[in-house]
Order: sequence, then structure tokens, then C-alpha cells
Amino acid sequence: MCQEENCEFTSARVEQLIDHLRQTHNLLQMRLEKRTFESEVAFLDWKIETESSTVSHFVKHRGSHNSEAGKKDMLYCFRTERTSDLPFKCTSFIKVTHHLKKYFVEACLAHYGHDPTEDLPRHPLPFAFREQIAHRLKLHVPPRRVAIDMRTEACNEWRRSGKKSREMYVTLQDVHNIRKEFLPEYQFGSLSDMESLRAEFVCQQTLPERERTLLFVKTETEAIEGYPELTDTHFVAVIQNDHQRQALQRHGSSGICIDATHCVTRYKKIYLVTLMVLDDSERGVPVAHCLVNHEDTPSMELFFITLLPQLRSLTVLWFLSDDAPAFYNAWLKVVRGETKKLLCIWHVLKNVNAGIQIRTMPNAAVAQNLKFLFRAVMYSHTEEACADAVRDLRQALMSAGECSGIFGKYLFESCWAVGFSGPPRMSHVY
Repeated sequence: MCQEENCEFTSARVEQLIDHLRQTHNLLQMRLEKRTFESEVAFLDWKIETESSTVSHFVKHRGSHNSEAGKKDMLYCFRTERTSDLPFKCTSFIKVTHHLKKYFVEACLAHYGHDPTEDLPRHPLPFAFREQIAHRLKLHVPPRRVAIDMRTEACNEWRRSGKKSREMYVTLQDVHNIRKEFLPEYQFGSLSDMESLRAEFVCQQTLPERERTLLFVKTETEAIEGYPELTDTHFVAVIQNDHQRQALQRHGSSGICIDATHCVTRYKKIYLVTLMVLDDSERGVPVAHCLVNHEDTPSMELFFITLLPQLRSLTVLWFLSDDAPAFYNAWLKVVRGETKKLLCIWHVLKNVNAGIQIRTMPNAAVAQNLKFLFRAVMYSHTEEACADAVRDLRQALMSAGECSGIFGKYLFESCWAVGFSGPPRMSHVY
């Protein structure tokens, strides 16, 4: 289909369209070229060089056709594919005939109806360039750094030569795809991936402090003096940006919240621990993150030690977490201050609802009554209401006697600092 103004010429053959554009519209660049190559290697070298010089990408739409004249293949501009958004066919094509060990080529290299330079991001990366990326990945250069460096080098070459290339548009997803193609064993959590993160950490040491985001990385192959509890199976990575550092200094004195997320990424053995503070509107603001493969006290100690220069200037009034002891024990070892411990109500209620304590009680009616009274304590909004709810709960536990079982022990040891004196050490988290 001719796209020139006031022209309704149509043809099913691209050769006829080329002749029409040359003769009727004087588009002399639309011409056919004929070449002969002695081998397949010579033809492929010419094809690669032609695609690079004309910023093109040719693909086959169907299989080869065998005839007395030889084996024929048709390669079209990729914008002529059936799934293309162009309503017409591009004139660029390459017809190859393999006969008597020679390759006879008839081609039109001029494009029609679209600018090939605008289609560069859609082209596949050249094989040699993919090999360069794979080589850098084997040297444990982080994928993001590989993408940035290769893109920068290609842009510098474009400024020197004035010639655009597909390499200028390489993305992080391209690097990940190449990693899967050339390094199928490259999985996060493996030695290679952890060393890659370690390499990124070393690179960031040359940056100003405010531009660093990786504060500390310990791979599974490293040992740290003075921390014998951190074995060669521990992996720890502490992440914090400059905005988070400022938020910690601004709001950290009121209190600290911490929790870990499990199986939220494709890395099943990696946990994300998040440290949070409350801003002026009492909304949670994440101020640091820690990737670990062991959610234990030694790993959390290393997390807090990395943040210790920032924590020294703070007087933290309370420390809120779930009822797992690792977080608070590590905090006391590192900070060494009087910090009130609070439990997250959501986690406590989750334990109760899950029946960890309730199912140990033989009397279902008593269990439900204690659960109701316990919720009344948790959702008391005034000290008077909380004191009344605690009194009712204590009386119910005394009446239940041994029937309270582990549930009563859980309340006594976890939810109150000393017996049932004073308010429970629990808090809401939003």
C-alpha cells in the first residue's frame, strides 16, 4: 500500500511497490541490490554489518522454500510482522537463495513508512554485546551497574560517531534476561549473587556518605572478628538511603518499631527486616532495612551495630516488636539503655486467634470468655477502662485455675512486664 498523498496504489508484492515508488514518486533510494557470497559465514557477516549500518533488524516469517533454483529464504523488516502496529508492509527485505554452495542475495535496504532509528529499543541485542554483558556478570558486577555502564559507553560512542545503536537502550531487564541465558545457575542466595551484592557495597564506599544506600554486607563466606555467633551461613545486608537517615534522626527519639516479612519475594530464604519510626502524624516511616537469611539475635545485633552511630544521638523511649525475643535482645546488647518494650497487638492477637494458647484449654466456654476479656484489654482507650478490663481478666484467670494453662502463662510472661501489675505492654500499629 502506497502511503504517498493522493495515491491509492496497492500491491501484494513488495517488489511492485518498490518499482511504483521509484517510477511514480521518484523515491530513488528504493532500489534493489544483488550480491553473491561464497559461504554462509560471509553472508551472515554481511547481514550483521548491514543491520548495524542501516539500523535494521530482519526476521523470517516462514520456513525455507526448496525449488530447482535452490533453497530460498525471505527476511523482512521486523516492522512487517503480522503483530506489527504498521497498517502496511515496509519495503525493506532480503531474499536469499542457497544454490551450489553459494548464497545469492537480492535486497532492498531502504525502509518506508517508519523511522528505523525510533524502533531501536525493540531490536534484539547483538550477540557480541550480550557476551560482553555476560562476561561482566561473571566478574560479579551488579546487574544494575552493568546496565548503566554499558548504556553510558554506547552513548559516548554515539556522541563520537553520531551513529545510534541498540546498545544505547539496554535496560536492567535485558541484563536479567542475559543472565538467565548465559548463567542459568545464577540464583539469588547463591554465592555468586551475594558476592555481586558485596561488589556493589565496595563500589559504594567511594561515594559520599549521603549517596550510599548499602551500609553493610556480610556474605556467607565471610567471618567477622569479635562475632563468633555469626557463622559462615549468615547473610546480612543493611540498606538505608539519605532520606531515611534524616527521618531516623528527626523522629527516632519517640520510639522504634521493627518487624520482618517472610516469603514476600522470589527469594524464599531471605527475610526483609524493616525498622520504622512514627512521624508527626503518627504514621509509620521505614528508616532502614536489613536482608537476612537467619532471623536471630546475632543477625539483628549486626543490624543495630551498623546503625549505632545514628542511634547514639537518640533517646529511644520504647521498642515495639512481636513477641519473638531476637529483636529486643539484640537491641539491649547494642544500645545498652533503658528502653521500654512494647508488643504489637496485631501479633499478640494473631497468636491468640491461631489457637496456640486457647486449644490447650479443655473448656471451650472458658476459652472464649478469656479471649473476649483479653480483647477488651487490648482495645481499651483509657487507663480507667484498661484497669477495669485487666481486673476482669485476672479474676477470670483465677476462676479458671489450671484450665487457663499456657494461655495464662503467655499473658503473664509476654504481655505484662511484672505479673499483672500496671497496664499491659502492648500497642497498636498502623
